Amino acid sequence: NCHFSAESGQEIEKSLQGFFRIWVQNIVRFRNRDEISMKIQTEKKEGVLILHIDEKLVSAPLTAEFKKKLLTFIVQQSPNLVVNLNQVQEIDSSGLGALLFGLRQAKRYGGVLKLAQLQPKVRQLIEIAQLARVFEIFDNEKQALRSFTSADEQQKQAN
Repeated sequence: NCHFSAESGQEIEKSLQGFFRIWVQNIVRFRNRDEISMKIQTEKKEGVLILHIDEKLVSAPLTAEFKKKLLTFIVQQSPNLVVNLNQVQEIDSSGLGALLFGLRQAKRYGGVLKLAQLQPKVRQLIEIAQLARVFEIFDNEKQALRSFTSADEQQKQAN
């Protein structure tokens, strides 16, 4: 049995309204363009590429380009990535699929993709989809970067 209070129903309705508002804004934004461009800022620290996703919504219209960019970053710059999702308010299943694609490609090239600074709705969706076991998730970039260093040290000690 699943019981919802009036308050939780209102929260769900608000959340859906916010999601659809951003979704419609993206449709309007992309409707008259031949090519959709996803805004990503990059910086490299200690051999790790940090991707700042500068989008409110990561959804189907962006995911093909997102996957392409992830693969390019992994192959040409570094297979070790931190994806900072601080600006992302909403993500749909295709956006999660793009992150999973990036994780698989990073592993294929000897690295790893880690997530940092998730907004509550994004974190909640990742937990509902049971992907919190798949991704390493950090509260901030500094912790995510530190985890690469400690993983390297552990590997050296094991050898």
